[in-house]
Amino acid sequence: MKSNPKNKWVGFQEKVLNQLSETFGDNFNIVIWTDKNNETDYYCIPYAVIKYLFTAEHKTTGKYPDRWTAIILDHQFLMHSNSQLAVDVSSYYAKPFHLETYDGEILDEVKSKTEGGRTVVISIKLERDQSLRKEAIKYHGLTCKVCSFNFKEVYGKWGEKFIEVHHIKPLGALTTTETMTNPKTDLTVVCANCHRMIHSKKGITLTVEELKKKLNTK
Repeated sequence: MKSNPKNKWVGFQEKVLNQLSETFGDNFNIVIWTDKNNETDYYCIPYAVIKYLFTAEHKTTGKYPDRWTAIILDHQFLMHSNSQLAVDVSSYYAKPFHLETYDGEILDEVKSKTEGGRTVVISIKLERDQSLRKEAIKYHGLTCKVCSFNFKEVYGKWGEKFIEVHHIKPLGALTTTETMTNPKTDLTVVCANCHRMIHSKKGITLTVEELKKKLNTK
């Protein structure tokens, strides 16, 4: 869905909310970034304020039945399945919170910070297609394209079939409209360390070749 300053779409995975509720009850905040290019354009909303909207009948249907979709329209948090379910979240706009790091790419739909303030950061929804991940691995293999690390070679069966898929053009740089992704040319595979290094500096996304040049081979 297209996002603009007045219409913010976000997705919430059921398993993530369940895990957080089991750990913290209702005592955590959800931070929703509505414009990645504007660090002050976000909402820090106590989960308890919107908890009652997350019921089975308000889930999405079809391809993603295990999640909820909502929008923030004119500071109103609206459950997409029922536009009458609205919560005024204007008082939570740009509310201060603590976050140690913020990567240039959305590596997961939900990031959690469990120390201290128990803040959960949910970035604007940029859906990942799991079939693309499978195709990327099928084409690029399971060995890191930067450092040649292979999880199976090091961890045996425990590391079998494990690798991270990297978007050569960060998802955060794309619009929220659907974008065609070619798993051969737009994706590659890297180990967790190299993936982290690619995005370790805010505002800078290294290419595979750039990170290769930084490897200390001594």
